[in-house]
Order: sequence, then C-alpha cells, then structure tokens
Amino acid sequence: MAEFHYTGVNSDGEEVRGAISATTAEGARSRIRELGVEPREILPGDGRQLSSSDATDLAVAISNAIQADVPLAAGLRAAAAESPSRRLSKVCRRLANELNQGYPLDEAIARLRPDIPDHIAGLVQAAARTQNVSTVLDELVGLRVAQRSRWTHVFIATAYPIFVLLFGLCLFIGFTIFVVAPFKQLFEDWSISLPLVTKTLIWWHDIGAWILAAIVLLVIAFVGFAPMIAGPARFRRMLAGLPVIGPIFHWAGIAEMLRLLSLLIDAGITLPEALRLSASGVSDAFVREVCTSYGARAENGVSLTRLVVEDRAVPITIAPLLHWGELNDRLPEALQVAAESLEERLDARAELLQGVFPPFVFIIVATLTVFGVLALLLPMAAMLRGIY
Repeated sequence: MAEFHYTGVNSDGEEVRGAISATTAEGARSRIRELGVEPREILPGDGRQLSSSDATDLAVAISNAIQADVPLAAGLRAAAAESPSRRLSKVCRRLANELNQGYPLDEAIARLRPDIPDHIAGLVQAAARTQNVSTVLDELVGLRVAQRSRWTHVFIATAYPIFVLLFGLCLFIGFTIFVVAPFKQLFEDWSISLPLVTKTLIWWHDIGAWILAAIVLLVIAFVGFAPMIAGPARFRRMLAGLPVIGPIFHWAGIAEMLRLLSLLIDAGITLPEALRLSASGVSDAFVREVCTSYGARAENGVSLTRLVVEDRAVPITIAPLLHWGELNDRLPEALQVAAESLEERLDARAELLQGVFPPFVFIIVATLTVFGVLALLLPMAAMLRGIY
C-alpha cells in the first residue's frame, strides 16, 4: 500500500490535512470520505524524507525566489516544473499550496515536516524570526556543495588504493591458477626434482590462490552485506575503527556534523535542538547516532565539551577549541575551526595514502612476479641441463 497526503474539508467546514494509506488514489479518496472529509487535493507520498540532494535543491529554490523578489509560491511551482526529481516536485507543489492558503513559510514547512528534513525546517523556522531566510539557506547550500566535494575527495583517496590492491591480488591469483597449471603438468610428466620456491608456487596453485580468492570474496561480501545485517550505524562504527582508512571516513563525517551544527547555532537554535536537527542532515549513520545521543544529554545541561571528552566518539583533540568557544560565547566559530582542523588532518592522511600505498602495492606485485618467474624458470633450466 502507498501513502497519500490529502487536504480536505470536514462537515464543519474546517480544513483538514493528513496522510492515509491506500493502494490507489481513488482508494485513498474513498477512505478519506469515510472519515467524514471531502478531499480537495490528494498527493502521493512514499513516507520518506527528501534526499540530501533534493533538500539542497529545495533550499536553492526558496533562496532564489526570495532573492528574485518573486512570489515564493510561484517560484516553488516553477522549480517543481523544472526539477528532474518527482519527489522534490511534489514537495515543492505541496509547499506552494500551503503558502497560497496564507501560511507563512516557517509554518508551511512545519506542516510538511515529515517530508522535509528536520535541519532544513529548523533552519527556516529560526531564520524566519530574523527575516534572514535567504542568507541562511545560501550558507546551507554552500555547506552542502563543500561537503559533496569533501566526500568525493574521500572516496577517491580511499577507492584508488583499494582498487590497486584488488587489481594486484587478482593478477597474482590469475597467474597462480591459470599460468602455473601447464607448467605443473610439464614438471610432473618429466618427473623433475623441484626446488623449494617452485614447490611453494605450486602450493599457491593448488591451495593458496583459492584461499586468497575466498578471502577477497568474503571481504567484498562483508562490505556489501554488513550494512544490511549489522545496520548502517554499526557498520560505519566498524569502518571508523579500520586502520589508516577508517579515520578518513570518520573525520569527514564529524567535520560535516560540526559545520552543520555551527550553522544551526549561529541561526539562533539552542545546542540540544541543533544537535537533534543535525542528525537529519549528516550522511554518516554513526554520526547521526552521535548527534541524537548528544542532543538528549545536552537537554540535561551537559556542555558540548564534556560530551566530547566523555563519549570519545568525536576526536578529543577538538575539545579545547569547543571549551574556548563555550567560555567566550563563540561556539559557532569554534565549531568551524574544529571542522577545518579535522579536514586538514583528513587531507594529510588522504595524500599520504595516495602517495605511499600504490608504490607499496607495486613493489609487492613486482616481488611476486619475480618470485613466479624464478619458480618456473629454475626447473626448466634444470631440465635443459639434463637434456644436454
């Protein structure tokens, strides 16, 4: 069954809004009428929030309409007509309908809160109090663009060395399984006494290569299925614990959280609420859990510095910066500096990984190649000496 959002009028003439499950739009219309409501508009919805990309595009549409000084509802309908995302188009049209019915922007977004990510709604509601919606949304869009670039950089920094390693392993496995086979048969047919290095290579052909191939396949399967089995948050926590590569992903997620948190607090949102809203805006599932946990404890008066020191999910090295920010009432600035420091560490680790790992893999592949060639040539040389 699908979910449908509706707007209608009840028997008292009051406007009613809600969501209902049905197999078709006509089925939804019938069920709504059974509730004593005459539907005016029915829009399908999948029960999911806008994706990060769609939410950013929504912020761009709102900001552009405000800056162009055109009616916001008209700007949103134009954005809906141009958007390639069906879901974003539906949300834009629904938001335009709310605005046309006289609701201010912050209230209209609040009425669509299940579909619009909490951090977008919270930012708009906070910015509306200071009539600064366009500026705040521009900052959010800039943050999102920078974060996309950062995650692309992280992916390239980690994917290339992993690809080089997998390519080297596949070459070695293919060599030991397919190339060594005819030589092994030749050695057996001629009953040649084999040196230790050749016996080792034949062991890799018979057993070792298959074990290595099984390990590679298990690792790939683990990476593919672990998020579904263990859950996204636990998987990202395990990923963060990996040596060398793990901290790159974790620091990128924490930096994203810190920058979004800075923007929310700077917009006038309290720390506990900003932490909860940040959970809807970060892409790392483990960091989302951290935001939610921190928000609950901050509600009880625990400072952000203390949360970082006691929990250790966030690198403790940024604690002095946060402490300075809280003491001097400049927490948004401190969060930005902390994010920059993590990003610098991330860049340094990524450059080291890209600079050192591929040559290291090349040396290993070259060593294994020499090992394989010698292992095959030594018995051949002994056989030739026996002939002549």
